[in-house]
Amino acid sequence: MNLLFANINNDRVGDTEFVQHYSGVNNSMATAKLRPSIEDAVELNILKLLSQDYYEALYTRFNTDTLSTEESAKIHLLQKAIANYAIAKKITEGASLSELGLHFMSDDGNTSNAPQWKEESSKYELTKKADEYFERFLSYVYENTASFDGFSVEIEVFFIRSAKELSKYIAISNSLMTFFNLQSSIRKLSEQQLKPLLTATLYDELLESVRTDTLTSIQSNLLKKVNAWLSAAALLHALPFLNVDLSNGKLFTVSTNDGYRNRQAARDSQINLLMSQLRIDIEDAKSDLVLFTNENLVALGLNDDVIERERIVTGTNSVGLF
Repeated sequence: MNLLFANINNDRVGDTEFVQHYSGVNNSMATAKLRPSIEDAVELNILKLLSQDYYEALYTRFNTDTLSTEESAKIHLLQKAIANYAIAKKITEGASLSELGLHFMSDDGNTSNAPQWKEESSKYELTKKADEYFERFLSYVYENTASFDGFSVEIEVFFIRSAKELSKYIAISNSLMTFFNLQSSIRKLSEQQLKPLLTATLYDELLESVRTDTLTSIQSNLLKKVNAWLSAAALLHALPFLNVDLSNGKLFTVSTNDGYRNRQAARDSQINLLMSQLRIDIEDAKSDLVLFTNENLVALGLNDDVIERERIVTGTNSVGLF
């Protein structure tokens, strides 16, 4: 596999560009021992969101010194992400922390093998840092796609069109990774719960208008009600399967929950409070949606369909998962 680090084929890690992006690694470590972890980082973390074609094209421009100005300015974020993912994976594989340049120092200045909690904490912090670097790279590229030749992200639109839009309703700080992690829940809840609640006719018309960017004024107002419900419902639906960091009132999904063992009680408490609040938000948003739709039947073009009107007024077809 091609890797985005200069001189990565040199025998010692200290003689490669890798150490510029993770300085804690032991410079004397054989590059061959670290390379499988770097490849895993690319395969399992980076290529989940970047296409293989774009990655290979980016590598070619990197290797031939033909990166665009914007790519040159931001590629270090991707390199730092890969480096931190790789070190976290190397620790997971059982490498000693001292081999990676990490060690535990006691008060008397002696060093020893790091305790288990330190190892777990290191893996978690490394992965979180890698996620944050990758998030910054993705966000910049996503906002400046024209400057990154070949970059594309496939998003199947179901009402909530972007991380920025999702952030209007839940505190994810415009996180693309969190937005991507909620896509399957957004799609599932749209089809299974929102469609019977709105009725097939209104659902299909609204979704088509969103996808073609032809929303009317009344549809725009309806979409706000839909997205308020859908955002909270999708997060509640996905939360049991996500590894999340809840710091400073913001939610950020992390690629691992390693290192949470020593903080599990606090995390569970936070998650339970969040889930309770989401259930309240879901009910409030659903009531608001049903009321708005009922008050605007004529404007939404459903006044002649008695069956669909009844479904909207009563909300009897909504599935009570929450």
